[in-house]
Order: sequence, then structure tokens, then C-alpha cells
Amino acid sequence: MLRSLVGSEMCIRDRVSTQSTGGKTRTSMSAEDIQTQVEYYFSDANLKKDHFFQTQIGKHPEGFIAMELLLKCNKLKMLTQDAAVVAEALKSSSLVEVNADGTMVRKVGEVPPLDPEVAARQSKRNKTEPAVDAEELKALIDAKAAAATEERLVYKLSGLPAGCRWTDIKDSLKEVMATQGRMHVSHEDNQTEAYITAFKAGNEEAWAEAATSGDKLKVQDAVITMTIVDQPAEALQFWTSEFTKNPPTADKKSQEKAKRETKKDGGRKRKAVGNSTVTLCGVEYDYAALKTRAVSYTHLTLPTKRIV
Repeated sequence: MLRSLVGSEMCIRDRVSTQSTGGKTRTSMSAEDIQTQVEYYFSDANLKKDHFFQTQIGKHPEGFIAMELLLKCNKLKMLTQDAAVVAEALKSSSLVEVNADGTMVRKVGEVPPLDPEVAARQSKRNKTEPAVDAEELKALIDAKAAAATEERLVYKLSGLPAGCRWTDIKDSLKEVMATQGRMHVSHEDNQTEAYITAFKAGNEEAWAEAATSGDKLKVQDAVITMTIVDQPAEALQFWTSEFTKNPPTADKKSQEKAKRETKKDGGRKRKAVGNSTVTLCGVEYDYAALKTRAVSYTHLTLPTKRIV
């Protein structure tokens, strides 16, 4: 639950952490940085291209977005995770305003419409993604998780330095281990554990060797440990959690499979028609036999007679 600003006597500088550097003290984040970042989210330049923010603004009758939602944005989350700090930092802004209890933010002035190209892409995306109900989604998640368990490696990383980001993890690991294809990092901000995954093909030996690197395995100068998740049940649980957080959609392969099934059904119907009979000049013929005979005639090479 977000805390209300009403009755709060703490100013923003009381909330920021400080550290000493060469005899000077500096703040780890500032009100100005927070204000600049939030104002960018609500700027015309961003809103013209940001379908998600436009959707959220449209859901509220007065155009507000929940502070809780803003704090999920990565760049703002790097500055602070405290709604009250954000509300305090925005008090001097002329571009955005906060509601009375400090739980929502909105743009000052009119919200620009989406650029036509962005709107067209989003409309196309919405049309091509098939709707999936709850049961179908669960089945899809289960199928994806089972396939990933069979096809992909999963390693758990421990001992990560507080404050590191997934990009820090990925860049550090690239220096000590080769990866065929894409490496995926699953990491929550400010957590000291994470998971990395990649396809098994071409990576099993290299990753196993990297796990035994000892002091060479570092992220921001902190030595970390890398442990394989090789128990099928544990790996399946990990992948089910990953796909639940980021639900998959029915992909093109599924759609193509459905089309092939439809064509097969149509082919069976056409085949059934082929077993019927036809009547020509009062004589009843077997359709399949007549069709075979007609095809064979097309392959005959008839002699040609030269006319003098």
C-alpha cells in the first residue's frame, strides 16, 4: 500500500541515501532526476509513441496514472521505489501534477494522440494475436514450460551485488563464457540472485566450464556462484513461473497447424466426392476410374501426320 503525503513532514533530501566520495557527499538520486524522468514519460514526444501509457491514461476519467504503475518503469525504479519521494519531487513541476493523496500522476494540458504509424502497428498486432481464454492460456503455458525444460539450460546465480541490473550480469558473463544464440537473464532489481538460460545445443559444455571458473566469475567485482538447475521438476517450476509472468500468445506455427488441419479435413471431403459416380450420355461411370483414365490420356504422345 502506498503511503499518503498528508501529514508527512519528511522532505525529499531526508529520504535519499548519501555516500562519501573524496571528502564530498553526494546523493544517490535527486528530486531533479526524478522529475525529469517522470516528465519525459508524460511528454508529447513519448506519448505520441507510447501505446501503453496512452491506454492507461484513457482508463481514468481525469487522465491520471497510478504512482504504483509508474514505479514499475525501470528507469524510475532505478532512482527510487518510494511513491512519496516521487510525489515530493513533482511538486515543482509545471508539466505534470500529483493528486491530493500522492498516489496518482497526470499530464498538465491535453494528451496528444498516438502517431498514425504507431496506432496502425498496434491495431495490426491486436488483430493478428488470437484471443486466448484462461484454460487455453494455462494449456499454452504448460506446453511452453515443458518444451523449454527439454530444450534450454537453466543456471542459478547467487551472490550478486545489490543494485546490479540484468545488463550488468549479462555483460559480465559474456567475458568469461561463450554462448551460442541468445542468453536470457531473469533478475529482479535489488535482488542478489538471478537465473540465466540458453538453448542446450552448443552451450552445455561451455556453461558447465564457466560454472567452475571460481574467482573469474564476477559481476561488478563481486564473485558469484553459478549452479545448474538440472532437476526436471525444479526447471519446470521455473519455466512455468516465467511464462506466467510473461504470458505467451498463440504463435504463427499454431495458426499454420490449424490451417493444415483444416485443409486435411477439406481433402477428406473432396476424396469422399471422388468415390461417387457420374452419368454421361445416359451411361453411369465410376468417377475415380474415369478421372484416372482421363489423366493417363494426357500423358500419351500421339503421332503427327505431315500434310503435304
